[in-house]
Order: sequence, then structure tokens, then C-alpha cells
Amino acid sequence: MLLKRRDLATNTYKICGNQLTTVSEKMGEMILAEVTTQHIAEFLESWIAEGKNTMAGAMRSVLSDMFREAIVEGRITTNPVEPTRAPEIKVARERLQLETYNATRAAAEHMPAWFPLAMDLALVTGQRREDIVNMKFSDV
Repeated sequence: MLLKRRDLATNTYKICGNQLTTVSEKMGEMILAEVTTQHIAEFLESWIAEGKNTMAGAMRSVLSDMFREAIVEGRITTNPVEPTRAPEIKVARERLQLETYNATRAAAEHMPAWFPLAMDLALVTGQRREDIVNMKFSDV
């Protein structure tokens, strides 16, 4: 119900669906009103213990939304997710140096013709890989 009311991109619906499936697999047998902060913390800790802090953060967000909606619908009175700590998420990305890009771009010349063009397009437009892959010449 919550997802249907939101105007989300197709891929976002897919990701949310996968996250809800994960929640259902781990907590689906529990009665909503009986879920405690400890249950939530243990669920999140299972991701953190594997070094998957980003996933833990995403799952915490999904759970928080779910319980917030349950409060709005009058099914529960408190959100057991709120007292939990958001996991520390370290961004692993770094800026791509021009020299590195140029070396990679030179190597791409030995790939199929579309590959170096896709690299140039990504650099100039800042589009995601997924968007670049789905582009056609008529889109440019």
C-alpha cells in the first residue's frame, strides 16, 4: 500500500520489493505489535556483522517507513526502529583522476566501438551506468 502511493521509478519499486521480501523472510512470522527495538537491532546487526553497513542502513530506513505507516493506520503506537542507531556508512568511492580516465579510455579503444563512446557519454553527462547502457543513438 505504501509503495503504491509513491510515484517511484520502476527500478526503485524493484529494489523496495526486494527489501520488503528480505524483511518478510526474517521477520514475517512476527506479530507487528510484538516487534521490539531489540528485534530490530538484532536484525540490523546481522548486516553490520557482515560489513554490509549500507544494506543495514537501507533496511533500517525501510523498517522505519513500515512502522511509521503502521502508526498512521493505528496498528501500533510506537516505532521500534527509532531508538536504534543508524549504521555508520563510509563512502568507498573516490574521484576519478583525469590521468586514470585517459589511460582507461585509451585501453577502451581495443573494446567494441560502443564502449569508448559510452565512456565519453558517461563522463560528459554524469549519467548512471544503467542509463548509459539503455541509451540509443536517437536519445543523444
